Amino acid sequence: MSLDYKEILNSQLPDIYIKNNLEVNATGCTLNRVQSDVDILEREVNPITCETTGIDKWEQFFNLSVLPSEDIQTRRAKVIAKLVEYTSDENVISLPQFEYIIKNFTENLVVIEHYSERKITIKFTVKGLPQNYSQLKATVKKIKPSYIVIEYTSDYPSNWGDVNQSTWGNVKKFSWGDIKGGMWNG
Repeated sequence: MSLDYKEILNSQLPDIYIKNNLEVNATGCTLNRVQSDVDILEREVNPITCETTGIDKWEQFFNLSVLPSEDIQTRRAKVIAKLVEYTSDENVISLPQFEYIIKNFTENLVVIEHYSERKITIKFTVKGLPQNYSQLKATVKKIKPSYIVIEYTSDYPSNWGDVNQSTWGNVKKFSWGDIKGGMWNG
């Protein structure tokens, strides 16, 4: 907390009031607690900064389900995506908004716009898929304009030895493009 109301009161009040230092200190402590509560409230009301009761309330409001394995960044991303969807007039989202939302799922990606092709490429910059890849894809599907094509790629193409060692049950969950582009977990 940057403000200390006891110090402010002591520095601003005339000496006649400071003689009873006990009252000034008690008032200062009370104001410090009130300021702390206001700071917490401001943090919890904002879906970008909420951590405890705030995120729970946002998820309740949007009727979002929460998996026990979801971290706070994933939960915030889901709320922000739903908020954009909820407040958007025609489900139009700017590229910076889109990028901000999906980067809450993982920082290890680059968003590339292909304007003339009406396509966005989401390129992962680390090997393998993020832990919450399926949630990321579902969110992208919800928030992207319907006329935009989404392409997922990776800086790390598939190691064909890994594909050969994997089971059909694992491989069949992914498209040929995902496997060829390294977008699968073998």
